[in-house]
Amino acid sequence: MGEAGHRGRLRPLDWAVLVNLGLFGLMAVLFYWDRFAVHRKSPNLREFFVYACVFAVLIGWLWWRLRTVPVRWRLLAAGEAGLLLHFAGGATIRPGLRLYDVRLLPWADMRFDKLVHVVACVVVGLLAGAILRAYGVSLGRLRTTATILIVVGVGALWEICEYLVVSTFPDAGVGGYDNNMQDMISNLVGAFVYVLLPDRWRGFFEDAPEATMTGADVPAGGAPHLEASHR
Repeated sequence: MGEAGHRGRLRPLDWAVLVNLGLFGLMAVLFYWDRFAVHRKSPNLREFFVYACVFAVLIGWLWWRLRTVPVRWRLLAAGEAGLLLHFAGGATIRPGLRLYDVRLLPWADMRFDKLVHVVACVVVGLLAGAILRAYGVSLGRLRTTATILIVVGVGALWEICEYLVVSTFPDAGVGGYDNNMQDMISNLVGAFVYVLLPDRWRGFFEDAPEATMTGADVPAGGAPHLEASHR
């Protein structure tokens, strides 16, 4: 197939973005609109609207920056599982009780929300590892430390987003300082879970398909775009 065919073909990341846009549209019609009509003055509604916008901007930016990086479907499936787990937390399992609020352990504040943070940070680690592998970045002995810092840093950015929401909507249901620190601890646990995974498990998700580089894909700056081989 010619180069034009490669450029016109949808890549796995393109399909993942399209599927999530479709899911978002379906949820907006089936769930969000009714909740908006009933709870339009609720701070929680405004809070989750902000989160939805942040997710949309983040996913759009990642797609724009990484759309030419070859990835396997299983990595995208892991990312989708983490995203669906997050949205499942908002489901009401009985009147007045969301899945997010279910306590998994009797000590501290080990709710379902903390499990979501752990899983999400494992997924962030896999995504970061896949990006580093795709660009041939070798960190050597610093790999473990750098990966932990990347994962915890991404989690910290999300906590900053939550803080801005709380500062803007005083009645938002995010939680206070204790909740933020517990989330950060959960993020750190997720980062350690990722680095402790066997190399073959990480490689199963992170290894990219065989990639080729074409001369037309080399931009002015000299950094080549990667194209997944279709052989």
